Amino acid sequence: MANVILGWPNRADECVLSGGSWTAQLPLANLQNRQIARVARTTNAATASTQFVAALATSRLVRSVALVGHNLGTSAKYRIRGGQSPTDFSAPGVDTGWVDAWPRIYSYGSVPWGDPRFWGGRYTPGDLGSDTWHLIHVFPTNIAARYWLIELDDSANGAGYLQIGRLFIGEIFQPALNMAYGASIGYEPRTTVEESPSGAEFFNVLRGYRVAKFTLKWLDESEAMAGALDMQRLCGVHGEVLFVWDADDANHKLRRSFLGRMRQLSPIEVPYINNYSIGYEIKELLA
Repeated sequence: MANVILGWPNRADECVLSGGSWTAQLPLANLQNRQIARVARTTNAATASTQFVAALATSRLVRSVALVGHNLGTSAKYRIRGGQSPTDFSAPGVDTGWVDAWPRIYSYGSVPWGDPRFWGGRYTPGDLGSDTWHLIHVFPTNIAARYWLIELDDSANGAGYLQIGRLFIGEIFQPALNMAYGASIGYEPRTTVEESPSGAEFFNVLRGYRVAKFTLKWLDESEAMAGALDMQRLCGVHGEVLFVWDADDANHKLRRSFLGRMRQLSPIEVPYINNYSIGYEIKELLA
C-alpha cells in the first residue's frame, strides 16, 4: 500500500499545448480551462489525432499527469513520455509504455461467472454513464522534463472522437507516514427531493461528488511547513488538488482518486514534540 498523494500545484495552465487534431469549436486549449465540462475534442479517433505535447515554461519536476473528464473507451490505452526537446522523447526512464487507460477494478472471483466483467475485471461501456472519469498516472519518482508527449490509442471509440475536460501535470506531496486510521471517502448526494401532499416523492437527480476526509498525524517539521502549510498558502480552498488514496491499489485506485479542492483549511497542530498533525477534507470537482 502506498501513502496518500496530494498533487499540487497544477502546472497545466503555464503549458503551451500543441499537436494532434482538435476541433475549432472545442480546441486543445480547453484543457487549460478549469471548467471540466468545457472539453477539448479531437476531430476523429485516429491515433495520430489523439495526442498532444505539453510544453512547460521551463524544466520542472513532475510526478503525476492526469486527464480529467475523458470519454476514453474501455479498451483504450495511453502513453506518456517526457523530454527536454519538443521532438525528442527517447530519454530512458521517462516513458510509461502503452498502458491500459481503464485498470482492472474487480478482483478475480468478485463478480460471478457469466458476468461480462468476469475475465477482464474492468467496467463495461454500460457501467460508465455520465460520471467524470479520470486517467491518473503517478510516476515512481520525480522526473525533470520540460516537454511531455501524451498519446492516446482509442481508434475504436464509439463516439468517433476523444474528449478531455482538464489536464493536470505537476508535483505531489506524499508524507512519509500514511493517513491515520479513521480516514474516509464517500459520495455526498446533490439530488433534491420534493414530496407531494399525497406523499409521492419527486427527484431532481444530480450527480454526487466524492469527499475524502483524513488526518496526517505524524508529519515532521519539513513536511508540515514545506508540504502542508505551503499547500494551504498556494491552494487555499480554490486551488486544484489531485487526490490519490493509494497509487499502488490494483483494483480501487480509479474509485478512490479524483481532482478536487480543499473544502476547508485546518490548522497545523503540534500534539507532541517534533510531531505535527493536520486534517484534510478534499471535495471532488465535477464540472
